[in-house]
Amino acid sequence: MERIGRYELLLELGRGAMGAVYQARDPQIDRIVAIKVILTQGLSPKELEGFKQRFYREARAAGKMSHPGIVTIHDIAEDDSGHPYLVMEFVEGATLEDMVESKKSAGEQMPLVQALDIGTQVAGALDYAHRRGVVHRDVKPANILVTADGIAKIADFGIAKVTGVSLTQTGSFLGTPAFMSPEQFSGGAIDARSDLFSLGAMLYWMFTGERPFGGDTLTTVSFKIVFAYPPPATQWNPALPADLNTVLMRCLAKNPEERYASCRNLAADLEAIKHGKPITATPLPLQEATIVNPNLVTAVPIGAGVTGTMAVPPPAAPVTATVATAPPVSPTAVTTRMPRPEREGERKPRGGLFAFLRRHPIAATLALLLLAALVAGGMWLRSEVNSRAEESKEPSSQPAQRASVPAPVVEPPLEEPKEDSGPPPWSKAKGRGNRARPAVATATLVVDCQHNFKDGTLEIFMDEELLASLALRGEVRNLGVVEVASGVVRRSISVPTGQHVFRVRVRANRGDYRGEEEIGGSFSENSTRILLIEFGKGSGLKVFDRKLTLSWK
Repeated sequence: MERIGRYELLLELGRGAMGAVYQARDPQIDRIVAIKVILTQGLSPKELEGFKQRFYREARAAGKMSHPGIVTIHDIAEDDSGHPYLVMEFVEGATLEDMVESKKSAGEQMPLVQALDIGTQVAGALDYAHRRGVVHRDVKPANILVTADGIAKIADFGIAKVTGVSLTQTGSFLGTPAFMSPEQFSGGAIDARSDLFSLGAMLYWMFTGERPFGGDTLTTVSFKIVFAYPPPATQWNPALPADLNTVLMRCLAKNPEERYASCRNLAADLEAIKHGKPITATPLPLQEATIVNPNLVTAVPIGAGVTGTMAVPPPAAPVTATVATAPPVSPTAVTTRMPRPEREGERKPRGGLFAFLRRHPIAATLALLLLAALVAGGMWLRSEVNSRAEESKEPSSQPAQRASVPAPVVEPPLEEPKEDSGPPPWSKAKGRGNRARPAVATATLVVDCQHNFKDGTLEIFMDEELLASLALRGEVRNLGVVEVASGVVRRSISVPTGQHVFRVRVRANRGDYRGEEEIGGSFSENSTRILLIEFGKGSGLKVFDRKLTLSWK
């Protein structure tokens, strides 16, 4: 019989881009378990080292949770090939995805009471995790297991954070785009409110049988998640309670600040609808919005010489609707005018950006040409700034001959730790009295940060302890079309030898930008390693893109 570790494999339950899941038996206690093997092919030794550090830490955090709505993690280890795996509780039942799809294929919908009950259970389990600082990041129907008794359990806690960051570097797109939040596509900070958006998309699908942001391509789906609003749930199923529209739209708000404050509040409103009681949520502050018909957004080239695509409305007219705000008489008087299905021959509303572009095709063409020019100009500016930065790094024996060329950014020299600055945080003694500290073998970490911010703060944590807090100051250059900031920060820091996990957190532009990433690394005695911190690596738009990347130089 085939084995993984001490576990006897009984049946393969599923396989995907992230790994494979097996039903297995633990012979020591004669227990049936589920084993998920995480595939790590394509990672370099350094990437694999960092990945495993993150995997074990996230799995331990998820393993500490004990809740009836969360699949229990029993063990973590590696197989003979070095692939990490999780040993989890085996749940007899079906995924929520299979349940809804089977009813849809039979021309039926999940009963309202059952859908509300499952939604309440999942929201309660997520709230339990969020209050312990654990974010799922991949809430979707395939990760919800439902037993024959109707008990819903969330699987794969902590796994999406690890694989979503590390394994996508090999080119595999993990997760289900239709249930991802806008901030996951735009690169914003991910917190509990991202899970809440994903849960709202899942609830919408449960109640209507339709995905709120459907489409055949990733471009279509991502465009609608970030920019478009789905039709109200009652448009698909008029028998649904009207309050459900308010609950779902509150979950699916583009701005995380406008969503529910917690999954506990969402669970309370779902329970209230189930018992016919008033909900606590109020309609969103509404604005004129475009509700896009699923399959009517196409991908077109951005422009000549520019790689990539941009999601824009096609020539076919999308279904548009104006959502208006009621007069400001009192907070309780705010009402919502929701769109209804378009009927054949019915006159379409004339409001909205897309409607304007349809009525003015020349303006639409000029707008696309202008956007293409801006993107191409941004790429040229990026190459110009990079080339000047490279020139500033190379010594030149000849003086500058053109006074009109801006002076290059002068990189500050490496700063060695001052002897009188006191011991680093990791070396502080934890005992009492004035007993002599034992000698600690040390190495040197060199931080090399090349950024495109005017001002900000760079924080570096080692093994969850703050190691350094550095100011980011960039030189702003006016290059005609736009102003571009660039700067370099370099520091050398003494660290203890051994294996460490470094977490880099960046806050810049008065809080408008937030980025956070982690990387693992090992240090031998008296060694020096350079941690390269970059923004927009490989994007082709380094001047504007703010994607934070970490690597060892």
